[in-house]
Amino acid sequence: MPKLSHSLSKYDLGFLRILAQGWGFNQAIKEKKTAIEQLSAWMTHPQNLQNILQKLSSDAHRALEELVTHQGRLPSAVFTRKYGEIRQVGAGKRDRQAILLSPQNATEQLIFLALVFQDFFEGEHGIEEFIYIPNDLLTALPYSGTTALPRFHSALSCDQVESISIAQDTLLDDACTSLAWLRIDKMTPKRLSELQKHLLLAAENQKGLPLPLKPQFLTPLLFEAGLLDSNGSPVPEATRAFLTMPRWEAIKTLYETWLKSTSINELKQLEQLECLGEWENDPISARQFLIEQLRSLTPTVWYKLDTFIEFLHNHFPDFQRPGGNYEVWLIRRRSDGKFLQGFESWYSVEGELIRYLISGPLFWFGIIELGIYYQESPAFVFRITQFGETIFQNQTPSVDLPLEETFQVFPSGTIAIPRRFSPSIRYQIARFCTWKGYQKESYLYRITPTSLNHAQQKGLKTPQLLRLLQRHAENLPPTLIHALRRWGLHSTEIHLQRLSILRVRSPEILEQIRKSRCSKYLKQILNPTTAVVVAGQERQLAEQLLTLGYLAEIESFSNGESEASDSS
Repeated sequence: MPKLSHSLSKYDLGFLRILAQGWGFNQAIKEKKTAIEQLSAWMTHPQNLQNILQKLSSDAHRALEELVTHQGRLPSAVFTRKYGEIRQVGAGKRDRQAILLSPQNATEQLIFLALVFQDFFEGEHGIEEFIYIPNDLLTALPYSGTTALPRFHSALSCDQVESISIAQDTLLDDACTSLAWLRIDKMTPKRLSELQKHLLLAAENQKGLPLPLKPQFLTPLLFEAGLLDSNGSPVPEATRAFLTMPRWEAIKTLYETWLKSTSINELKQLEQLECLGEWENDPISARQFLIEQLRSLTPTVWYKLDTFIEFLHNHFPDFQRPGGNYEVWLIRRRSDGKFLQGFESWYSVEGELIRYLISGPLFWFGIIELGIYYQESPAFVFRITQFGETIFQNQTPSVDLPLEETFQVFPSGTIAIPRRFSPSIRYQIARFCTWKGYQKESYLYRITPTSLNHAQQKGLKTPQLLRLLQRHAENLPPTLIHALRRWGLHSTEIHLQRLSILRVRSPEILEQIRKSRCSKYLKQILNPTTAVVVAGQERQLAEQLLTLGYLAEIESFSNGESEASDSS
């Protein structure tokens, strides 16, 4: 920071005379350069400085102490929002109204006594305006600069809390599901939407929290972890290594990837907000700030989520906007179209971001447990899990919960794989199957000719599936073994097909149809009175038959009833 003499040089003689009066400097002020030298020496003298500090308000003392804690400077927007704005007046009005002798807040008191100054310096985001203390004045101030940062202490009684959800190690299961899904076919918006139906953490909770996991969060995370290539397909070696890790170690790997992720931007993933324009925020610093705050909490103790957010608002509001400028980012609330600018929108932007990080990513990683506090009106609460405590201490849990050793295979070709089964084996089997959902703590898959054909197109062989089933299935029906071996030799031997059949009363009618323009709707003649109709052309055929003088009745596939139409 500049020295006091340099800072004073920006003021006129009128200001310097009033300043000398406030500091008890009684020599005549006639020439600016000499006056600045004399005032600088006077103001940095320990006794004179002590006399001035005794006259300051408690707010002004707190402001100086905060500046000292931050190496002598803070962004003007941050400082003035907390300690008061500075009236902007010209020299004439200043002298007529004696404004310098009647400060209205702590900021003005410090500015008018030249204990702090305003100027532009290089900041984290380019040139910014700062409130600062000159270097020589900073070293003379009797503040240590080691003021302890405020800590959150509002713990709750466990007796009044109902736990609503804990993710444990489910994120690994969803990662395995995603990798298998993307191995089957390429990544598209439609397939990502379909993938969400298969993610366990994507389920909506009737109570509102936790937030559902979305592929738009998980797939970039897998990419940055080196598990997906640029086309969104799993990288074989990396995927194999990841899925064979101990479960908690795999989740810790994803968590550490997330902490450094540049492609995941939680602020711009908030569904209730629309971020417009080209401005940029720093999601990494926002995550790191929140993690540091959570590290200061007592593990396994419950805290109110809204009270924690209010604490951050009161003590660390500018955690993602170091310059304290709340006018630059163009953010619109989707529900009513309102633009959220100014510090008064903090709870709608920063507050919602904190809520999302705690009840979304940190919950999905198993670091946070969520609950409801029942006293007066119900409120959402959270606490750090034992796994979260381990993660915050940069350790890895030494023991995993035991895994299931086998799975069920049914004669129908359905496979039921327990959630706590080897992710690596489930990943391999899922690529051969049609996915049927999740029931009773098990993933359900079914072997079909279509799924086997698709696997074959991806370079997978039926004997690979058979070996996996023989190795890990609790019971493998002999008929299924026989069917897989026959399919490997002959592919599909039996076809079942749904067809639209045209039946007529006499061969003469079918012959007339075959020789007319209606023939384009016939796919195959089966016998003199029966033909196969081109799929999806039933109604068009009925309309054309009316031009030949025939009314056709269309039977519905779903219930066998006749379909009423103009041509029937």
